[in-house]
Amino acid sequence: MGNHAILIKWFIRISTSLIITLLAPTAFSEEPINTLEALRERVADIQQEEGVAALGVALVDRGELVWLDAMGQAHQAQQIPATPDTLFRIGSTSKMFVALAVLKLVEEGRLDLDTPLRELAPEIEFQNRWEDKHPVRLAHLLEHTTGWHDMRFVEYAHNDEQPIGLAEALTLFPESRESRWVPGTRSAYCNTGPAVAAYVVEKITGMPFENYVREEFFTPLGMTSASYCKPENPLQRSATAYVQGEPQDYWHIIYRPSGAINASAREMANLLQFFLQRGELNGQRLLPEASIDRMETPKTTLANELGVTAGYGLANYTSGFEDYGVSFHGHNGGVMGANSDFSYAPEINGGYALMTTGNPAAIQKLGQALRAYLLREHPKPELDPPPLPDSFRKLDGLYTPINPRLQRMEFLPAFLGAMTFSTDKTFLHRFPLAGGWESASNDYALNDQVLIEQWTGLPAIAQVEDPLAGDTVQVRTTLYKKTSALLVWGELLFFGSVFLLSALAIVYALFWVPLHLYRKTFRHPSVSLRFWPTLTSALLFATPAVIASSSLDFTAFVAWSHLSVSLFVLTLGYGLASTGSVFNLVRLRHSAIKRRIRYPMAILSLLHLAMTLYLASYGMIGLQLWTW
Repeated sequence: MGNHAILIKWFIRISTSLIITLLAPTAFSEEPINTLEALRERVADIQQEEGVAALGVALVDRGELVWLDAMGQAHQAQQIPATPDTLFRIGSTSKMFVALAVLKLVEEGRLDLDTPLRELAPEIEFQNRWEDKHPVRLAHLLEHTTGWHDMRFVEYAHNDEQPIGLAEALTLFPESRESRWVPGTRSAYCNTGPAVAAYVVEKITGMPFENYVREEFFTPLGMTSASYCKPENPLQRSATAYVQGEPQDYWHIIYRPSGAINASAREMANLLQFFLQRGELNGQRLLPEASIDRMETPKTTLANELGVTAGYGLANYTSGFEDYGVSFHGHNGGVMGANSDFSYAPEINGGYALMTTGNPAAIQKLGQALRAYLLREHPKPELDPPPLPDSFRKLDGLYTPINPRLQRMEFLPAFLGAMTFSTDKTFLHRFPLAGGWESASNDYALNDQVLIEQWTGLPAIAQVEDPLAGDTVQVRTTLYKKTSALLVWGELLFFGSVFLLSALAIVYALFWVPLHLYRKTFRHPSVSLRFWPTLTSALLFATPAVIASSSLDFTAFVAWSHLSVSLFVLTLGYGLASTGSVFNLVRLRHSAIKRRIRYPMAILSLLHLAMTLYLASYGMIGLQLWTW
């Protein structure tokens, strides 16, 4: 999923911090922050500017915990302040404990990362047409390289207040677990993969996954109040999640190992030290250093085999900050109204844990400020890059991503994800066609096969031969395929024309409708000719307007509700109205209608019909979200 507009508003909110913080390039430079007091002031300013209700923070600098704090109100209505022991929802940062649990069993010789899932859990239903030669392996589940779809919307919306077991949860929606490409070739974030890996842990250990994590990690790490389920006495113990100032009910996530942990800033500080001490805390070694190294190292995409290290390891991102060349590892996450960012850099023996409630955009700014402080005395490397290899100098052109997180989102036009590649003697320059970056990248050669990304200073870009798509370019975890400029610009022209002319038709109706009412000439053929494409235009804008103005209740989107039914009726109505517009256009072809009315309405009617055919090909006409 990139920084493109996603139809389902709540899905955007869930994914925002994950996409922006670690997968998107740094688009701005944080002002120098040289003292801890200046950092505190900057964090407080961001909290106020971005409407963060509560914030928990733990900062380790040069191996020492230098800041443990909580700011704001855990519960605004009750005016209960947040403390370092307040529990926050950390979302997908929870996935790190799945990898830790698996690595613990690998260390004990009870699991192997290369073992096919069919051997470990043949009862788990999934589809992989390449299973004979390219099976889904345990490592693929943790590095998001199974090729599976991410959770369906109905899976996100599942919210049973009596949480079901993991084995039962994995029987409910097996359709999501279908490999869309050869496992171990492309990466696409998938919440069900770690859940299946957690099930394997349950099967091997003979105990519920949550119990195993508590016994092997929570307890020795001093995370004694951390939990996977709704805490008892939440008003006294945990922070309420807020969306646009509105408190959110507790979300009982169907696959708890993938995103359900509640933890405090104090507890996350211990987790930071555990990773910085390479698997040890307070003299107790929980994992060997080699296991932590493997967790931090992406290995199961084609580009990883060539030496790309920026990306996703075993439930652990590798990212950077500007062009310092320092690797930050960790994870981030978000649930409705709560976000987290857990990042550490062994090279500087520092890191931070952030948990917030409220505006999800704040987590990016807060993370940038903390990274800037940690790197305040770290010099940027002086660059003297070699000439760009000839193979990379052939990449000029337009590229689009071909590893979508949700296949349903393929209806979005290609130009939204298109990336322009251009080269000179030294650099590969990348710039998104749809904008969003302040400047193009200047990526340079590490060797003949891998480029260093400017914004991260890490090996991040390689050309790979995808078994299905052929020549492609992997940038961190995104796989790009060269596309036709005519196709991209044609799409841009088509969609731009549809929306612009539709908007003009609606504005135009504000004039001609009152005029015909005044003259009592509504039986004139020109009225009918204008009415249908204008109605179609209104329906085109009505669907996103309904979504934007709706509540963020998961079940309202995917259950049989007024909202889901409205979206079904509006999208079906759009298809019927566009068809009616063209039918009416043909019916009135011999009527006495002025050309200045006939031709624009004819063009608009035909554009709407083309849009209907396009959307219908992706199942977006008569939209039935309860099947997604």
